[in-house]
Amino acid sequence: MKPRPRQRGRLTSLLSFLTLLLGLYTLGVYALSYTLWVKHWLAGFLMLSLPVAMAGLVLAFGYWLVVWPARAWFPLGVLVLGWPFWQRTLAWHSSHESLKLQTSLRVMSYNLRYFDVEAYTEQAQTDLAPRMVDWVTRFDADVKCFQEFYNRDDPDFPAVFRTRRRLEQAGYHHSIVLKPPSSTRTGQDFVGIAIFSRYPLISRAEKVFSANGNGYLVADMVRGRDTLRLINVQFFSMGIRVGKVLRQRSLEGAEAETRGVARQLKKGFQKRITQIAELERLIQTSPHPVILCGDLNETPYGLAYGILRRHLRNAFEEAGRGFGFTYNRQPKFIRIDNQFFGDGKKEAGKKLSVQRFTTHSEIRFSDHNPISAEYVLSK
Repeated sequence: MKPRPRQRGRLTSLLSFLTLLLGLYTLGVYALSYTLWVKHWLAGFLMLSLPVAMAGLVLAFGYWLVVWPARAWFPLGVLVLGWPFWQRTLAWHSSHESLKLQTSLRVMSYNLRYFDVEAYTEQAQTDLAPRMVDWVTRFDADVKCFQEFYNRDDPDFPAVFRTRRRLEQAGYHHSIVLKPPSSTRTGQDFVGIAIFSRYPLISRAEKVFSANGNGYLVADMVRGRDTLRLINVQFFSMGIRVGKVLRQRSLEGAEAETRGVARQLKKGFQKRITQIAELERLIQTSPHPVILCGDLNETPYGLAYGILRRHLRNAFEEAGRGFGFTYNRQPKFIRIDNQFFGDGKKEAGKKLSVQRFTTHSEIRFSDHNPISAEYVLSK
């Protein structure tokens, strides 16, 4: 039975109101993201909801285009105003053959998940770690930035985890590591953030965010007559486990897990505000061009990404291709690993540009995919 005219009128009015409400909400989040005038944990929640709001507007546009085309202009207009966020989502730059030239600098970033050491030592799964270490060692890059790096030189421990020595033998003679308080204190064994380079690293700064290895490393790298500032960062992890929520068999269980996720998000956003402020200072005071790599533990619509993008350009947005998803566990459709770059204050006339960006989605050793970019510093 077809709905009566009065019922259809009420439904149309309700959908019109909901479309208006969704559009105004999305515009508000746009304003928050563009201006970043609110640096509060609640802002992180709102910015995280942006993809859902934009998807709702796409559905609204499709519905009104069929039912009442004149009303389709409003959701379409709001979507158009969000064009910069579409650029963060999908890149479609020309595919090139390898651009590894004498003048280019290739930088790789990879969250290694500790080379899966627990599976090797406690579950006797000895296949993955050697393949992973071999790939990381052999990959051709001038600079390698690692998060959740693992090394152990104990002669009674499996030799495959003497990873620092392997990288040094492969030509990466310059390195710095950030060892969290939970790391072994021998000076030889550590887990955490690391930068390996074929070129000298002349200075360093560091900060530990948490006991499990979150933090940042800063090093100035000298290559010929040029100096670049390298920043490797891993922000505080929200600890979100979407799969655990979805596996709940009862409504009460799902609600309890969802509340736990919300608490973790709030805690993460609160910590992140302070962490981002420190990175802002390092970027703004840098006398050299900057390349920032890392695991933001946040989508491109969040507070950290937005603030970094105010000071630096994103390599994926300028030279990537496709969606560039870097997390290969649930939810798989997110990009949380990034490379940003920008020109320094005192390097007059020198410009840093990205020529190619690659998400190595075929490499699935860790729960993250490695990413790499090729840069050129020119006058």
